[in-house]
Amino acid sequence: TYRKFTYEDVAIYGKLIGDLNPIHQRSSSWTKEKIVTAETVDANDEQKDPSSEVIVHGMLVSSLFSSIFGTLIPGSIYRTQHLKFLSPVYANDLVI
Repeated sequence: TYRKFTYEDVAIYGKLIGDLNPIHQRSSSWTKEKIVTAETVDANDEQKDPSSEVIVHGMLVSSLFSSIFGTLIPGSIYRTQHLKFLSPVYANDLVI
């Protein structure tokens, strides 16, 4: 299963939760796509121009866990989650 968060997804989520931080807002026509997995940590992330890329809210990305559990174990309820964000996910990245 994979998911791609669009610029619109990020904008709607940001408005919904009240997080209008500029790092989550589109300020250029950046269209690069990359594949992000749990094992991927891009050492070049620190060198990217932060004003040209929209970072997906971490909690929006982590919300994928709910659909994974619901699909694999219908009716399941998970009660805790511990997160460590190793690398940003950008709008239109393919998350696996």
